Amino acid sequence: MYSSLLFSQGEYLDKGQSGLGFSWAYSSNKDASAIGALAGFSVYHVVDLAVSASSVSYVQKLGGYDLSGVAISPSITFYALKRNEEEPISFSMTASYEHDSYSSMALDNANATMDAYGYSIGASLFGAIKLTPSMRLQPTVGATFLALSSELKELTGGTTSESTTILIEAGCSFIIQFDVKGLIVIEPSIGIDKQVTTFGVQAGYVFIL
Repeated sequence: MYSSLLFSQGEYLDKGQSGLGFSWAYSSNKDASAIGALAGFSVYHVVDLAVSASSVSYVQKLGGYDLSGVAISPSITFYALKRNEEEPISFSMTASYEHDSYSSMALDNANATMDAYGYSIGASLFGAIKLTPSMRLQPTVGATFLALSSELKELTGGTTSESTTILIEAGCSFIIQFDVKGLIVIEPSIGIDKQVTTFGVQAGYVFIL
């Protein structure tokens, strides 16, 4: 499971600000559900560096046993356009790498391992709607190209499969200025990937440096 709308703390900062961001996220579709956390650092609202870790549970069984996975993903985000009083829209580009490690009693019984490796390139547009001096809404739309390679290794050999997809996603963040150095962010989102629709929600805190 992959979300193009990764929690990027720089999206919520004013031009020239730096910040630390921490978030929790949950997502679910007909094939799997995932829960994860992310930590990141924004440098003068020019670039974000982040790493996320997620635990995924799959609906489909593997050899009659439950299948789960752990995903680790570092990412980098560049802000090509930042909203201001004259320009209400921001534009960002994100690249990430992902490693998924799967576990199941079926794999253990067969002395086998299964992993997946992939990368993504995406872009997002977002704006801001001010509600009060300390609260605003931030609608976002994004598109991401994702390439993934899965590898199953057994004692008798291994097999590899590759896939690519384009994910379209939309969300709307509710942002509260907690104090002069802190922002609370809550964002529900929906993503469409071929025939799969994923619903998600993430909550985070941004420390303004």
